[in-house]
Order: sequence, then C-alpha cells, then structure tokens
Amino acid sequence: MVERFKVENIRLGGPVFDLTKLRWLNGEYIRTLSPENFYAALRSSVLSDDYLSQIAALVQTRIETLGEFGNLTHFFFADDILPTAEVVVPKKRTLEETLIFAAEQLTVLEATEWTTAALEPVLKKLGEEKGWSVKENFMLLRAIITGSTMSPPLLESMVVFGKARSLDRIIHERLRLGIVSALAVNERLTFNDLKRLLRTTDGNLSVHARKLEDAQYVACEKTFDRRIPRTEYRLTAAGRRALEKYLVHMEAIIKAARD
Repeated sequence: MVERFKVENIRLGGPVFDLTKLRWLNGEYIRTLSPENFYAALRSSVLSDDYLSQIAALVQTRIETLGEFGNLTHFFFADDILPTAEVVVPKKRTLEETLIFAAEQLTVLEATEWTTAALEPVLKKLGEEKGWSVKENFMLLRAIITGSTMSPPLLESMVVFGKARSLDRIIHERLRLGIVSALAVNERLTFNDLKRLLRTTDGNLSVHARKLEDAQYVACEKTFDRRIPRTEYRLTAAGRRALEKYLVHMEAIIKAARD
C-alpha cells in the first residue's frame, strides 16, 4: 500500500466516506467465514465470556427464569435498538427542550470518567442546573440507551456497554428523533433544510435518513433543480403513527412516575 500511495492522486473534490458500502463489504467478509470462524468471531467480541459475565451479574437478581435473560439484555447485543429515534419527551416540555437536554447530557458524558461513581453525580448536577428531575433525566437516558423504560441498573449497564457505544447511541437516537419531528411539522424538507435545522454533517444525516427510509417512516424524492440535484423528505403515514404512538405512551409513563 505504501509503495502504491501517491500524493498527487489525492483529489479534494467531493470526498465521501460511504458507510453503506462499508457495511456491505463487512457483510461480504462475514459471509465468507466458515461457521467455525464466524462462531469464533462472535465469541471473541459480542459473546465473549468477559462481556457475558458482566451482563449476567446485572440481571441475576431480576429474573425468575433463564429465558427472561434476553428480555432484559437485548440492547447489549444490538446496534439499533429502535426503528426510529424515539426519545422521552416529558409532558410539560417541548421537543426542542428535550433535544437540547439530550445534547447537554452528551457533552457532560463525553468529559466524564466512565464509572458509576463518576457518572451519577455529574448527571444529577446537570439535571439540577437545567431544572430536570432525576426521573426525567435518567428516564430519557434509559430510553436512548436501552430502548425501554425497564432495564438492568442504568449506569452499571452503561459502564458494561462501554463509553464509545453509549455516546454513539445518544448521538444517533437524538438525530433520528430530530428528523422525524422536523418532518412532522413540515410537509416537506430538503436535505439541506434538515442539515441546517439539526446542525449535523452530510454523512450523519444521510445514514440516519436512510435508516428511517428503510423502515418506511420517511419517503425520499430525488429531483433536479436547474441541473442541481435536490433531495426532499416527507414523513409517511406510518412514521407519523409511530411517532404519535410513542409520545402518547411515554407521556403516560412519565405521568405515572410523577404521581
């Protein structure tokens, strides 16, 4: 590779890191593995003894049958725990407030040592400063990380899950919720409109818009305006129903928690 690399062949125009193609290549590689090597790859990563033993310690006292193990731990093994970026929106708060607070959670967590003892006080301090109750604060984070309002202990789960994956999940779920919510109040938005509203990069927006499109929650239309490519998105009926159903559900849970 070093011998073939030439600086003069580097081009500045339109560089793209194609995550879709990367996933396809990774899938092609996985399919070439023998069953034995595929199993070995799983056992050395997401199904390693060390990882499983840490997870088991979190749920042992919370289950009555071994079959319940998967019900409480599925989020530890999945890249996408929700089909859309559904996040808790407290009844007395706006979507904008929730997105801003999720971003503030992310900023605080990025700068914090990844231990239970370090995470708990900084999150509680953030909630006090911003006027978010402990229940609202941790329920929002739990919904993003686990995809559920019930899980093993949140902070301990985040430590086992790992800092990089936890932060990545917060970023992704917040962005998808932003896409769906922006389209819920606008009939159509262009790619550049969404990029400006959500303050994100081309690459991030493309990846998550595609996931929502694959889930049939948003529809994408590509046209040309004076020979310039134009990409527009709109929320589908399925996407609107999913968003409304989730928000109603979460409002009921938050109300019950407050009462």
